[in-house]
Amino acid sequence: MVPFAWALIGLVAAARAWAWGDVGHEIVATIAQTLLEPRMREQLCTVLPDASQYQVHDPWQSATHCHLASVATWADHVRHKIPWSSQLHFVNAVNDQPPLSCDFGSYGFLSTNNILTAITNYTERIQSTTGDALKEAVRFLVHLMGDLHQPLHLFSEAHGGNRIFVSFEGQSMSLHQVWDSGLVNRRIRAIQNYTQALSNDTLESALRDQPYDPYVRWILSEGLGLGEASADPWWPDWRSWSDCTEHIHGNTFLEFRKHSAVMNNTSTTRSNATEWDMLSVDLANPNVAQGSVPPAPLVCPRTWAEPLHAIGCRYAFAPPVPAVKQSWVKQMAPFLLRIGGEELATHEYLAPVEDNMLVELALARAGVRLAHVLQSVWTH
Repeated sequence: MVPFAWALIGLVAAARAWAWGDVGHEIVATIAQTLLEPRMREQLCTVLPDASQYQVHDPWQSATHCHLASVATWADHVRHKIPWSSQLHFVNAVNDQPPLSCDFGSYGFLSTNNILTAITNYTERIQSTTGDALKEAVRFLVHLMGDLHQPLHLFSEAHGGNRIFVSFEGQSMSLHQVWDSGLVNRRIRAIQNYTQALSNDTLESALRDQPYDPYVRWILSEGLGLGEASADPWWPDWRSWSDCTEHIHGNTFLEFRKHSAVMNNTSTTRSNATEWDMLSVDLANPNVAQGSVPPAPLVCPRTWAEPLHAIGCRYAFAPPVPAVKQSWVKQMAPFLLRIGGEELATHEYLAPVEDNMLVELALARAGVRLAHVLQSVWTH
């Protein structure tokens, strides 16, 4: 293969670890920031860089706070320095072939080093470490919680859509880029109201005069019923989004044990799942005795990811997205020639996504869960 082709494949592979784009990640972090208690926001200054400080126009709070959005994209920007971290940004399930056949983990995952284990591990590190290790854990968790809620980070097909090239609003880009930034930027441009500050000072003090502030106000007000509270919010159950009480205890560890069997070419099927579960322990509480029922874990990334995987399967790969099973030359042709592929900014493709508020739902869930985890585990 010619060097040019190898270079292009390298670019595609690098893009595999890029989720939501900078704006999407900052929106997730900003939603989380609005939900943190004021004293928690002040405490962030002990682990976030000085550059994260911003003025707070609230007489009831200190003059400056430190903002999660300042580190929201850190994990993307340092992945070339710590290449082992690239695999932590996504997860690939065995026998998952959207849109024809979608399966999220019933037969295991292709690697134990993935976003599910990473979120569990970095949550534990925030609880148990100090100094630089704590700072790194917070940075990774802020970013990976956003990645988890970008549906195409839950698929291996065509490298999470990075090798499916389409057009969006006349621009040639990958399907992954459409869901990273195309859909988000389109929605930000569409918001014409919510340009004025919210009457709720606590919420408003988490905003930093960014172009996406009206979009965040819209999600908080209309979606969560906060700020200029809507009498009929889109998601009245949002306070239960972080609940892991229905999570199958030991399931996180079970799926990785099952994965190991797949990698070792041994037989692992649904039929022996109960046996494996009895042997497992909960990663969130490894000291719980085997066979006992541990308390609900603080994070349950697989449980949180499953509905997003279903969204990706049903909507992200929907027509007119071209078939995945093409040669790499055909997949790359639109990108190489800058001619674009199938246009996705159509009523057929966008109406189900926008009418169901799927992008807003994903961003809001990520922000709510990030705030919950940080508020719950912070001990330093």
